[in-house]
Amino acid sequence: MAILAGVLGLAVCSFLNVVIYRVPIKKSIIEPPSACPHCASQIRSYDNIPLVSWILLRGKCRNCHEAISIRYPLVELSTGLFFGIVPWKFLPLGSHANFLLFAYLYFAAFPVAFGPICL
Repeated sequence: MAILAGVLGLAVCSFLNVVIYRVPIKKSIIEPPSACPHCASQIRSYDNIPLVSWILLRGKCRNCHEAISIRYPLVELSTGLFFGIVPWKFLPLGSHANFLLFAYLYFAAFPVAFGPICL
């Protein structure tokens, strides 16, 4: 369950990166699709795989080859780890653990998304 939750965390973190980047500058978190902050080219779906894409592209945009901040994979990795730790630590709670797991995962994601915004 911890591995599955960690993979879910990697998927959630992609959205959290959008929130972290766009909310402080008062941009929509829904539209437009993710784009390179340097050349504004839309990020392809196969270049938007959490953690893996940043490593494969060596931290650079596929189009303009400008560096992409290390913040993106760090947020992805930390969210994946947080999501993996939560069931590992809290699943033995009993029969209602699956229901509570979603609440715990929400609270694990909240500081990742809103911690940098609050600073």
